[in-house]
Amino acid sequence: MKDYYKILQIDKSASSSEIKNSYKRLAMKYHPDRNQGDKNSELKFKEINEAYSVLGDESKKYEYDNGKESFFEEDENFNEGFDFFKDIFDFGDKEEDFNFRLEITLEESQMGGRKFVKVPISRECPSCEGSTREKGTSLKRCNICDGNGFIRSKKNFMNIQFTCENCKGEGFYNPSICKVCHGEGHLLQEEEVCVKLSAPIFEGEEIFVKTKGGQKVNFIVRLKEHSFFKREGLNLFCDIKIFFVDMIVGKEFDLKLLNKTLKIKIPRCSNPDKNFVLKRLGLKSKTKTGDIFVKFIPTFPKVISNKQINILKKFSKY
Repeated sequence: MKDYYKILQIDKSASSSEIKNSYKRLAMKYHPDRNQGDKNSELKFKEINEAYSVLGDESKKYEYDNGKESFFEEDENFNEGFDFFKDIFDFGDKEEDFNFRLEITLEESQMGGRKFVKVPISRECPSCEGSTREKGTSLKRCNICDGNGFIRSKKNFMNIQFTCENCKGEGFYNPSICKVCHGEGHLLQEEEVCVKLSAPIFEGEEIFVKTKGGQKVNFIVRLKEHSFFKREGLNLFCDIKIFFVDMIVGKEFDLKLLNKTLKIKIPRCSNPDKNFVLKRLGLKSKTKTGDIFVKFIPTFPKVISNKQINILKKFSKY
């Protein structure tokens, strides 16, 4: 029978949290993604998973500790149900543990580029190495529940069993909590990652990045509101204030788009209620391109001279 305690590098008196922490540390160390092409690491990783599937399960651990071997025969469904490692470190299909919002501009959406973002990443505490206690110390058997994890009492001829508050049901307690991580076993540290934006990219799309430690981070794209353009799908809308005389006599001016400047001309006698459509100059997706809708809003002088009034009156007679 394999020595699962030796494989997970723990004592037989280890609590469930210690078993879990040791498993996490070893699984990260020997994970195939971090040791590509290393057959020994792959075998070690499988062995660690096998050991944790037993010692991490209360009933299986009890049978193992009492020398029963019947359930240790290889189970064809073993890998199918064992998702604990993926749940913790996010190397599998699950991404929710490391989701972050990434705000980008419309310009970045259309032209791509790179963004350097700082994200909080969980790292094993360097002081206690994930054990949650000070170096050189060990767990102590709970003297309140005598290591059972629960306390029995009698009340009105009834036997009542409740979880021991001193050891939180573990049977052992930590007398010397790590001062660096405060008993968490891990620390949150900021790491700067480079996010590559492949244009075009839009709201809700996901970008996956791996940290230096091999953890997968998922960025969900959010588009910032633009200071000039309003967006509806792939179409862009903008309002441009223009002097009322220019709308009558016509004018040529520069319109700054997301990635270039375009020279446009307002025809004579333009109607302010009409949108000018710039075909296929809006946002681009992988298959389509939107339009830009420009609305000119006439502006009027706040003060006008008598001479100007007379000119306008003459004009109104035509």
